[in-house]
Amino acid sequence: MTLSRTKVIEALESRRDDFLTLDQAFARELGDLRRGSSALRSLTAAALGDALGGLDEAEGAFPTHEWDTTPDGSWWRPFAAGAGDTHESWRAWAMRTLTGVTTCAVDGSQIYPSPDWSIDVGAVQVGRFVNGHAKDAYSKDLQFEAIPATDLFDAQSQDYRPRELVDLRRFETECAALTEWIEDADADSARLAIFDGSLIASFVTNPTYRARYVAAVVRLLEASQAHAVPVVGYIDASRARDLGAMAAAVRNLEPPRRVTDGVWLPRAPWGARTPAFISARSKGLEDYGAHERSVAFVYLRASSRRRPARLEFPRWVVEADRTEWMTDVVRAEIVAQADGYPYAAETADALAVLTQADRDRFHALFQEFADRHGLDAYLSGKSASKRRRR
Repeated sequence: MTLSRTKVIEALESRRDDFLTLDQAFARELGDLRRGSSALRSLTAAALGDALGGLDEAEGAFPTHEWDTTPDGSWWRPFAAGAGDTHESWRAWAMRTLTGVTTCAVDGSQIYPSPDWSIDVGAVQVGRFVNGHAKDAYSKDLQFEAIPATDLFDAQSQDYRPRELVDLRRFETECAALTEWIEDADADSARLAIFDGSLIASFVTNPTYRARYVAAVVRLLEASQAHAVPVVGYIDASRARDLGAMAAAVRNLEPPRRVTDGVWLPRAPWGARTPAFISARSKGLEDYGAHERSVAFVYLRASSRRRPARLEFPRWVVEADRTEWMTDVVRAEIVAQADGYPYAAETADALAVLTQADRDRFHALFQEFADRHGLDAYLSGKSASKRRRR
């Protein structure tokens, strides 16, 4: 039976007042942030840093030296590549920018254990795309890991947490694939590693799993600095509120609850970026140890149609004045992809993605494996019936 339009409209109308209340609260918060952010740009980096109580006490974000070299009153640093007005001229600019640069992007996909099967098994697939931006100078590889039920229990409490543990293994494998590439001593070109997601593990609350997430990111950050290879976490639709929290802290106000940075930042032309900031988020970095203030970020107008993307990267990149080079490489990758997303990251995603047909094939292969080794594996009757009917 298809979705009933009438039932949906009735359900939405029944909660109309709730939606209107949320909308009004959002509008008030948005207005407060925009007014406060305008006044903030009149401060120097030193004055803003003092108002925040210094880097260790700052809330949300902390300015870098780029704050003072950004045009007066603006949150955006202009991008003036002089590439021309045609798609062909921009592609030529992108090729010039990427010549001599090797990029590596990773992305992953997963298969969660299904309650429809008598034996629990999950899997993770991670794709890595390395592009030297010269003829035939690229490589693609896949890692595939099967995860049996013995690995799907919490190590301390023995609670069964299959989805959380599969997600953790995917994250660890993605970080390890980039770390391994960064540490490759044979590389002889300028390099940029691209991670699809955040380098700040604020999305993990379980302390046991969080320790492993943080360890994976810290190893990546340390490899990046040791080998002077920038790594950038690309977040296409960020929900971060770091700049809003910074603006609120200066005015002794409560941090924003609803409005994300990408919503209240002023409009800007394609390619413009904010100055770099050091993330001073109160939750998410507290157990990074010596790296608690080691993640920097900018917002980049990666698409003229969407909210700005967020780029996260190690603090040493700012201190080495390589932020603009790094961003130019990301811009060039976006031009190559032609729709507001880095080409390398899109290719890694296409390489790693597991479709429903792939998941069905995995379970069929697992059934063959189970039969071969005398394991009691079977699909529930209800699920078998659904598959026949659908």
